[in-house]
Amino acid sequence: MPSRNRLGGLLVEDGALAVHLDGFRDDEARAYLEKRLGAAVVDAEPAARDAIVARCGGLPLALAVVCARVAGRPGFTLATVAEELAEGDGLDAYLRAVFSWSYRQLPAPAAELFRRLALHPGPDVTLAAAVNVAGRDRAGTRSLLRELVDAHLLNERRPGRFAYHDLLRGYAVELTGRADPPEERDGVLRRLVEYHLHTADHVMQTYLSYRRPDRVGPVPPDVTADRFPDGERALAWMDAEYENLMALAETCRAAPRQHYLGPLIWTMAPYQQDVRSYVEDSFTLCAHALEWAERTGERWWVGFLTFLIGRGHLRLDQPERARPYLERTVEVGRETGDRHRLAHGLLGLAATYITTTEIPTREQAELAYPYAREAMENYRRVANVAARTELANALHPIAWYHFFQPGGRATALRHFEESAELHRQAGNAQGEATAVLQLALFHQACGDLVAATAFGEKAVELYGTSHDLRIDPLIVLYSILVEAGEDERAERVRGEATVLLRTARYPDLVRLEKILKATPAQS
Repeated sequence: MPSRNRLGGLLVEDGALAVHLDGFRDDEARAYLEKRLGAAVVDAEPAARDAIVARCGGLPLALAVVCARVAGRPGFTLATVAEELAEGDGLDAYLRAVFSWSYRQLPAPAAELFRRLALHPGPDVTLAAAVNVAGRDRAGTRSLLRELVDAHLLNERRPGRFAYHDLLRGYAVELTGRADPPEERDGVLRRLVEYHLHTADHVMQTYLSYRRPDRVGPVPPDVTADRFPDGERALAWMDAEYENLMALAETCRAAPRQHYLGPLIWTMAPYQQDVRSYVEDSFTLCAHALEWAERTGERWWVGFLTFLIGRGHLRLDQPERARPYLERTVEVGRETGDRHRLAHGLLGLAATYITTTEIPTREQAELAYPYAREAMENYRRVANVAARTELANALHPIAWYHFFQPGGRATALRHFEESAELHRQAGNAQGEATAVLQLALFHQACGDLVAATAFGEKAVELYGTSHDLRIDPLIVLYSILVEAGEDERAERVRGEATVLLRTARYPDLVRLEKILKATPAQS
């Protein structure tokens, strides 16, 4: 008896070979049709051929069914089958019968996993995510996944990452809609959201060099989240799962999962706005969550989300667009008495006048100063580590204000140095790097290009292997070296920055590329 795992009982014509469900490329799909039907038949209808290849999506079983319908029924042509496919019936119904045969051979636990994994909205599913769908340990879940792969109902597209063909996914969704009650389906989605949320939260706890308040809560007893031994592996998980996280966040726009939007954004914001610069994605999520927070009166989240949107516009060098959101943050902070949120909004407003990568003008420094001063006063009244870290950032615009006052450079230098030390004491390497970069700009503004170069190089070093984050200090260092007439060193720095810009998701590439084109050799 032929193996059910090879679908051997479903040969679609006499003498045909059993086909498996690994995907074909388009050229392989066309070659398969030619082999089964003959080149003369296939080449006679190229438009129909290409439409069939596109609709079957590289699924060999679907192509085999196409061949059976053309070869086994007089008068059937590729155009006839292409029309059936376009109408969404006929062949699809036959495929479902084929899938049904394979599905019915599965043991009940594997059949259940096949159905329920389709509720995952992302492009693929990991073993760890499947554990939270199956409700079994890793070994038991791996065994079920192996059964589905062997039955060619799932494809292990990369080691440990499993995906449906689109036709099979649609079939699985239909099955779970019929076989699993709503509460079971909701439970699967809840566990998937919780798994990704808590694992992403641990990623940020592990990767970031500073501690953040807990806005996520404890891991539920029926959820198994991942943990990571170091920041590099933690960030690798986030990179691999980002599309899945975004897809799951999209499902949380609807009840009863809207309350997950805030915690998901809290967890993903540093990754989206600082580590990988997916700022537009951050805006999308924040817009959904802000509508929910305003409607339900969740004032803390309103303040946080408006701040995050304003901060994102600052990352995109759009201060005018940032300002209304940050003013809303300040308004919520004053209304609720939340000094921390108020200070965040005020410091954000200061940053709409002063950037962290350019020497400000006197006018910019004077506009930023009142906001930064009030922010610092509020941070000092908040007794937590995060506020102390932000206080260090508030010192930057205050320092620039003093820089432009008569005899104020010594005070400015003291503020910049204090900021760097506060970040160093908190173990916040990224914050320290930002403060050191300010010191580089300060010395450049004072005309001490030797000191400016040294601080610029230190800032690059502090950002370490975080490629996207190294771009800003490299740009600053480049401008210092150009001003110092260090053409050879400037060209080396320019080369490193240019390489990073080719792969980075930096939010303001046009401005930086314009700066880098003005090399000493080209001027």
